[in-house]
Amino acid sequence: METIIVPIIKNKKGLVTDRDNYRPIAITSVVSKILELLLLDRLQSQLETSSNQFGVKSKQGTDMCVFTLKQITEYYNQHSSPVYICYLDVSKVFDRVNHWCLFKKLIKRNIDVMV
Repeated sequence: METIIVPIIKNKKGLVTDRDNYRPIAITSVVSKILELLLLDRLQSQLETSSNQFGVKSKQGTDMCVFTLKQITEYYNQHSSPVYICYLDVSKVFDRVNHWCLFKKLIKRNIDVMV
């Protein structure tokens, strides 16, 4: 199975020479997509995520994250309490994942690798 990575420009008004202005899109075969869906269906129950993780979970888009942040800020402002916010940009995290380390962690968590 072969995957073709195609760069798609994020901001058409931005610099076309800026590599951060592109996001990669993977074009894969139908067989590959079906395999991904089967693996996800089989392993979903074994994977744990944080309840405050947004963007990559079903029904947990970034709009929900913004809504939650606004609600928390409003609550603490109403109670005259300071609000401290720290943002973490992990937009490039998947470009830097050591896949062997990830695989070892899955084994350590007893994820069935022989699906």
